Amino acid sequence: MIEVKSLQKFLPSAAWRKHFILFAKLLVFSTTVFIVVKEVNAKSIGALVQNIFSAESRSILFLWFFLLSLLNLFLDALLWKRISDVNEVVGLRRAAFHHLRSLALAIITPYNVGEFGGKYRQHTAPIPQLKAVYLTYVFRFVKMSARNFMGSLALLYLIVRGVWRFMGTGESLIVVFLAVLAVAFYFNMHRIIPLIANVPISGKKYLLPLRRILPSILSRLIWFVLGMLKFLVYPTQFLLLLMAVDVDIAFSLSLMAMILVYYSVSAFLPSLQLVDPVVKGGFGMLVLTQWGISSELILLSATGVWLFNVAIPALVGGVFFMRLRPQKRDALHGSAH
Repeated sequence: MIEVKSLQKFLPSAAWRKHFILFAKLLVFSTTVFIVVKEVNAKSIGALVQNIFSAESRSILFLWFFLLSLLNLFLDALLWKRISDVNEVVGLRRAAFHHLRSLALAIITPYNVGEFGGKYRQHTAPIPQLKAVYLTYVFRFVKMSARNFMGSLALLYLIVRGVWRFMGTGESLIVVFLAVLAVAFYFNMHRIIPLIANVPISGKKYLLPLRRILPSILSRLIWFVLGMLKFLVYPTQFLLLLMAVDVDIAFSLSLMAMILVYYSVSAFLPSLQLVDPVVKGGFGMLVLTQWGISSELILLSATGVWLFNVAIPALVGGVFFMRLRPQKRDALHGSAH
């Protein structure tokens, strides 16, 4: 068995990786800020905000938007519950509680590592906690693979329909193939877990308890379906805001597919959750303005989706976090680093 230390000499140092990722995030953020400042007119945003409260806005679309925010939180909690049940059966309420605290820690920690701390503390025994850290990776990988799969199919649809002209059918099929490959990797996790568990760390196999995590094919399929439903929420909310604020924007499969691609690709941009609206808004101006959507409306919609699905739930989770007894709060914070 290859020792972890023998592999480390071929990898960049932790400090180098940290500075490189930080540089990439600053570069993306500064670029999108430049685009936003260049393209967005503050007065136009003010007019759009006023339009939200005017009689011309479609109030039923806002209602659906808020209901989808609740659905998004429910799907996240349900997905985490179903995944963590492999480790230790928990109730939906408990899973939702720890997911909210995870959001609160993720939004203020680098690389969203706080999410691992919040879910780690769902369990009290050392072995279930170790499994919870790994299952948090699974939780994130499920959502990523589902997002990429649906985004690649949406891209293929746009190219076949002749809507997207920046890529040919052959290139889009390669993108679909890579997305399917990631899904195949996910569905074969039962073969990968033993390999991870047998990796020695400092001469000891600390990860052996992971060998007990062997979810059935039905469980993995349910997780994946929940991941796809979860991904659909953000693009649908984004489109609802576009239609609610600008009555000239109508639903179409091509526009929905374009938004699916937009959210799928933008998820790969290095960012911090606190500045995510600026990054996604700036990127959206490069992708969606060809549909005749104003830069101001794109930024406003991206911010609205982030506010109701990330910021407000994170605030609620922060309240839960602050209500913990000081010693438990310190332990939870320490597990996020």
